[in-house]
Amino acid sequence: RIGHYDTVRRRKDGGLVEVSLTISPIRDARGTIVGASKIARSIGERRLWEKQQTLLLLELSHRVKNTLAIIQTLARQTGHRAASIKEFLAKFQARLAAMAAAHDQLALAEWKSVTLVDIVRDALRPHEDGPGRFVVASLPTVWLEPSLALNLALVLHELATNARLYGALSRPEGHVELHGDRHDDAFWLVWRETGGPPILETPARTGFGMGLLAGAIAQQHGGHVHFDWRREGLVCTMLMPILSPVSSSLW
Repeated sequence: RIGHYDTVRRRKDGGLVEVSLTISPIRDARGTIVGASKIARSIGERRLWEKQQTLLLLELSHRVKNTLAIIQTLARQTGHRAASIKEFLAKFQARLAAMAAAHDQLALAEWKSVTLVDIVRDALRPHEDGPGRFVVASLPTVWLEPSLALNLALVLHELATNARLYGALSRPEGHVELHGDRHDDAFWLVWRETGGPPILETPARTGFGMGLLAGAIAQQHGGHVHFDWRREGLVCTMLMPILSPVSSSLW
């Protein structure tokens, strides 16, 4: 008896087919071998599935490494600026939660693309219970590739966190307006704070979130970021590439 093994056979039309082959002896009543039984099962679909599985594992490994790199950066920058372990844990966990929300949206979209509206909604949801409030105007319905969606989610989280601690969302009369539109093959977002503590001078240095915003959006995605530290509140304008523009929608 020969156990099954994988090999290649040629069809009558000349094409090749991958098969799993098994050969067993055929015996007569006295136990004498009088022939052989050969069974060939096509394994083309299994081979295709195995190749797809290999590609998925490679892609998963790549994404995990990228995610770990982002987490390492978050941990390093958060620890560098935190005054205590308690502050570090609070800020680090909040940033991980913002990443997790974006990951959930990308998982639902099979890591192909996700809409701007979904990223904005999930990024701002944890900050909606503060003294101030959000006013989200018309947003363009555009699709973001995964890395841009993750970076934008973190950026919005940082802007909202800073607004709650020091800006418009720290006061009941304060609010943040966020609106955007398409511009050729890109889209822009404007974050406008009003009603918060007056800004007397431009900050001497930007925080972690602002550095992430200027660095990741500009360098990794070819976007443009502009900060306008007005007395009545911060105005941040972001211009970013569009993966696949669609029509506009209200949220």
